[in-house]
Amino acid sequence: MAEVVISKIKQNSEATKLGCNSTFYFDGHINRLCVLPTFTLGSLLFYLQYKRSRKYSYLVLTFLGYVLSQMSKEQAIILPLNLLLIDFILHTYKSQNFSLKITLEKIPFFLLAFLFWYWSAQNNLGILELEGAYSWDQRFVFGSYSLIVYVIRFILPVNLLYFYGFPIVTGESLSWFYYGYIIIASFLLLYIIDLYRNRVFLPFFGLLFFGINILLVLHILPMPRAMITADRYMYLSIIGLSVWAVWGANHLYQVVKQRKWLKNNKVQQYAAGGLIGLFLMGCAIYSNVLTRKWDTSETIKREVREYLHPTLINETSE
Repeated sequence: MAEVVISKIKQNSEATKLGCNSTFYFDGHINRLCVLPTFTLGSLLFYLQYKRSRKYSYLVLTFLGYVLSQMSKEQAIILPLNLLLIDFILHTYKSQNFSLKITLEKIPFFLLAFLFWYWSAQNNLGILELEGAYSWDQRFVFGSYSLIVYVIRFILPVNLLYFYGFPIVTGESLSWFYYGYIIIASFLLLYIIDLYRNRVFLPFFGLLFFGINILLVLHILPMPRAMITADRYMYLSIIGLSVWAVWGANHLYQVVKQRKWLKNNKVQQYAAGGLIGLFLMGCAIYSNVLTRKWDTSETIKREVREYLHPTLINETSE
């Protein structure tokens, strides 16, 4: 029986889904979807427990979780920024004050991050790739574009692919269309600042958590990646967007239920509920269709090649 189960898992390990928001490629490296989030979230939970109890044993467990997450994937290097975000939120809620002690606590984490980066550089793993890289202004545009597109795909998950290639190769000019995403990203930043000014901390935390954990794949730094975006990169940062979405849904509900035209109209209430149900059902069906269609490594990449720049077709492996 165990052999049958294992065989079935291997057969379907080319594709998997997370809710109805994204479809993630599962290529046998299970750490990308399970190990890294487990250790990272475990570290954050231990850190919150440390903040509550002031017991250093929880801080040690936080550090051990960070070590284990570093061993699973390079994106784990960003954890110290998540710890600073928690400190900032707790300070904002006035449950603690910033002090030299809080700063010194982070030194081992940033030191480990530096050592991990140094080891990666010595072994040519995930280091900055300056030769043949896009220009700084183009990378800034790509970062703005990626940030907004991730949010859009979270809200409206349609036309999903294994990954999405760059629109140009190095040396080519970028269409002015993409520069518009800088303006949209600027509005998103202003929205986050407005949330903080109005002390609406839950969505503020969610969006910052998303931004921090998606930071390394926004191409502002020239990392050696052949794709501009990939939905599977959101396996941790999607938590922040989910916090923001749940808050937004509740806020919208509280506003709408005060409207008399809906409050006293059962037909419109049922219609609104039906539309939400249809949307969720559509997401579920779409996820099911994709996981059936993407049954092998070849089929999951076949659609991508139709949209790739010709010079990038041979760079589809990660």
